[in-house]
Amino acid sequence: MLFESIIARGPPVLLKQTPNIITFEVNENEPIELRCPVAITPDLSVQWSKNNEDLDPVWTTSNLLIRRFVLKIHQAHVSDAGLYKCNVVNGFGNVQAQFQVIIKSNETSSNSIISNEQQNIMVWDVNSFNGEAPKFLARDERSQIESTKVIQPEGTTVQLKCLASGKPSPEIRWKKNGKILSEDEYGITQSQILNIKDLRQSDTGNYTCEIFNSFGTINATYILIVTEQLQFFGNDPQNITVEIGKPAILNCRVQTNDPTTKIQWLKKIDNQQLFRPDSIVFGSEQYETIEQYPQQQYSNNILSKALIFPRIHIKESGQYTCLIQNDKATNYKTAFINIIDNRKGEIISTNNYYILLYAIVIPLFVLGFILFLMFCFSHHRRQNNDHHYSHCTDSLKSSIKPQQPKE
Repeated sequence: MLFESIIARGPPVLLKQTPNIITFEVNENEPIELRCPVAITPDLSVQWSKNNEDLDPVWTTSNLLIRRFVLKIHQAHVSDAGLYKCNVVNGFGNVQAQFQVIIKSNETSSNSIISNEQQNIMVWDVNSFNGEAPKFLARDERSQIESTKVIQPEGTTVQLKCLASGKPSPEIRWKKNGKILSEDEYGITQSQILNIKDLRQSDTGNYTCEIFNSFGTINATYILIVTEQLQFFGNDPQNITVEIGKPAILNCRVQTNDPTTKIQWLKKIDNQQLFRPDSIVFGSEQYETIEQYPQQQYSNNILSKALIFPRIHIKESGQYTCLIQNDKATNYKTAFINIIDNRKGEIISTNNYYILLYAIVIPLFVLGFILFLMFCFSHHRRQNNDHHYSHCTDSLKSSIKPQQPKE
């Protein structure tokens, strides 16, 4: 019962003295590292979110990295501000920690950005009769004049922000290609943050925020370009069934005109109960990276990388994932390798392999232990018999010892 000794028998627990909200206030371009403050046991699963939207580890970028209980931002931008949460779950319950991240722009004072991005920003004295025209927060003069280009893959979510202050608090309206956005299609359109979910290529266009009050008007434009997701070529990779000892190949091909796209093979770790610090975690499942196979090939806009097994072994059965990614998009697809034993006419899984291994090793261990006890018992009896025989011999010798003549 080894596993029972290392797996918690209750819900996850936050570390002592953890506040309700942990606040991080950093300057723009500085790194951020959020560590989920829980007592770590191998049976825990963790889900990170930002502003109540889940962050999938698969979609991590060069600036954002999620490694189980740690979330890292290499260079903080104003868009990284918000409320982050780590939700930790096991079979007995869950616990949650919250982080309020505040980014201080290099162009504004540290008090210019209110940590709650969802509120309209209003900085003024109610007794003052002096108004102020709207002004942007966290935008330099150049970014107010030039349009900002945003490239995002379809199926994902994008946030367009126009944070501003003024006296009185300014109103806002969003336009796409010069036309006011419909709330039926885009949801709330009178917020300084426009969320567009489940992006489609038809969402490509120029998005302009107009912010105004009785003292003036300002505007800014985003050029949103929605790209296609990376698409696998053909049906690769596909499930395969192969006989023990035979060669096996899993193919992974992607059609792309970006030669910087990378293909990476991963294998799901069979024993999820034991935490592996070198693993990659997708959601609640651990994967190990497979590096010992041929490098990827790029030809005629087709990128390929095969997973080759010269002689397949039982332990190599299981679930494999082909992960493809570049700076703009990511995608992945899973396939299974099933191994068949023709001598028995049955498919063997990795779990069966370990069951078979335990079925052999444990009885051998028990048998060896019994033989060891028998040897010790036999050796002990032999020592006792030898001691008894020696004692009797000494007594006999003393009884027949000749007496000395009297003088």
